[in-house]
Amino acid sequence: MQITITIKDKLIKSAITNALDNEVYELFDSATIKAAKIPGISTATKDIFEDPKFQAQLEKELKETAEQAVAEYIYDVMCDINIPQIGDMYKAVRDAEEKKESADAEKQELEEVKRMIKLLGKAGYKIEKA
Repeated sequence: MQITITIKDKLIKSAITNALDNEVYELFDSATIKAAKIPGISTATKDIFEDPKFQAQLEKELKETAEQAVAEYIYDVMCDINIPQIGDMYKAVRDAEEKKESADAEKQELEEVKRMIKLLGKAGYKIEKA
C-alpha cells in the first residue's frame, strides 16, 4: 500500500523562516547582519527552499519520521479495527480449545471412574454393567 501526502510549500517556507529567525536573525542586530553580508530573511528562505540538497534531505527526514509515526500508530490502532479474519481465527482457536478441554475433562472423568472401580474392588465390592 502506498499513500502520498502533500505538504504545502507555505508550511515548509514558514518552518525555514522560523529556523532562520531563531538561529540567526533574532540573535544579532541588523548592523551585524548587514556587516556579515547575508541576505534578508525572505531571500534566505527562498534560497534554502529551492536548494536541491535541502529538498532531498527534508524529503528523507519527513519520510523516515512519517513511516515511524505511522508504524507506531498502526500497532496502537490494530485492536480498535474490526478485522474479520482475525475474529474468525480467534473463534476457530477458541472452539478448538473448548473441544480439547472437553475431551480432557472426559478423559479425566473416565480415569477417575476407573480408579473408583479399582478402589471399590479392593474394598470387596463387585462392579458390573447393568
